[in-house]
Amino acid sequence: MANTLNWLNASTVEGKFSKCGWCHVNSASHKAYYADPPRASILICAHCTMPTVFIYQGYQTLPTIIGGQVENISSPDIALLYQQARERASFYAYTGAAMICRKILMNLSVSFGAEENGAFTYYVDYLDEKGHIPPGGKEWVDSIRQLGGEATHEIHMMDKDQAELAIAFTEGLLRFNYELPSKFKKHSKKNTGKS
Repeated sequence: MANTLNWLNASTVEGKFSKCGWCHVNSASHKAYYADPPRASILICAHCTMPTVFIYQGYQTLPTIIGGQVENISSPDIALLYQQARERASFYAYTGAAMICRKILMNLSVSFGAEENGAFTYYVDYLDEKGHIPPGGKEWVDSIRQLGGEATHEIHMMDKDQAELAIAFTEGLLRFNYELPSKFKKHSKKNTGKS
């Protein structure tokens, strides 16, 4: 691999797996540094050779981004909000991530013609009525609204599982509305005129 780093005096390890925060590849580390006493370690990614620090409580200093990349989001605002939600959750700001996912519902609805300043139930209903939610998907899309509402209006904080759920549902909604139609258009264009 080009531009790899050579780490000096690192211990050889037997395939300790981690998801690299730099290249986002699930990689078996082959080099590591360990602290004494053993409260932290630095694993070197076997794929990109960049370091990731793991602190004794399980925190990863350059955590992997939660959620998947969604291609061809035509709205720069929605693309930025989705990236912000993923980054917030990755850096342990789970409540903020759930709130941003709820905001994405509003922005997505308005981008498809809904009126601004509506209630969030209106936005979910609008997306459903206009065919922007997959068949049978209204409940899981509405859970984005519910999780974000809970994050906004309740005292307790969101946890990692709740944030990951809000992001997973948001990712699915964005794929349905942006990535899959774009792939289909590209495929159709490529196959136009072919039997």
